[in-house]
Amino acid sequence: VSAAMSETLAQSSERTREVLDERARLMASLATKSQGSEPALEIVEFSLASQRCAIPTRFVSEMLPLPACTLLPGAPDHFRGVCTLRGQILLVADLARLFNFTESATTLAAADGEDQKPQLLMLNISRPELGLVTHGSCKTALLREQSITYSWDLATLPIGPLSQGITSDGLILLEGQSLLRDPRLFINQG
Repeated sequence: VSAAMSETLAQSSERTREVLDERARLMASLATKSQGSEPALEIVEFSLASQRCAIPTRFVSEMLPLPACTLLPGAPDHFRGVCTLRGQILLVADLARLFNFTESATTLAAADGEDQKPQLLMLNISRPELGLVTHGSCKTALLREQSITYSWDLATLPIGPLSQGITSDGLILLEGQSLLRDPRLFINQG
C-alpha cells in the first residue's frame, strides 16, 4: 500500500508540473499577443529646459517636487547641490546645464496650463544614486522601440554616449546605465 501511495503521489506531482507548465506557456502566449508584435519600452518623459527627454522607468525610483538643495562650493555649474530625502543625502544634477540646453520663452512661462515647477527624478540601479532636475511635470508612457533612431549628432559631446537615440518628434531617449556611470555626474572626493 505504501509503495502504491508513493507512486500515485509521484505521478500526481509530475502531472501537476505538466499542467502548470502548459498554463504558463498559454499565459505567455496570450501576453505576447495582447502586447502586439511591436516591442515597447516603458519610459518617464520629462523636459530639460526646452528639450523633451525620456529615460526607461527601470532607472527611476521616484518623481517628486524639487526639494531645497544645499549648494556645493566649487562644484561644477551643472550640480544643483545636495538634498536630504528620508535621511539619505542625494546629489542633484541639472542635465540641461550639462548638455547646454537653453530655455525658450515657452519653457520659462507655463505652456498650455502645464505646471513648469522643477521636479526631481530619483535615478537608481539598486538604491537612490542621483537626482535629476526636470522642468515641468514628468509622465510615464510607452515608446515603440521601432520609433527610436540613432543620430550621429547626438554622439557629439556633451550628450555623447548618454543617448540611446531620438524619435521623429524630437524626444531624446537617455541611456540610464551610462548616465549613472558618467564621471561628469560625480563629485571628486579626493
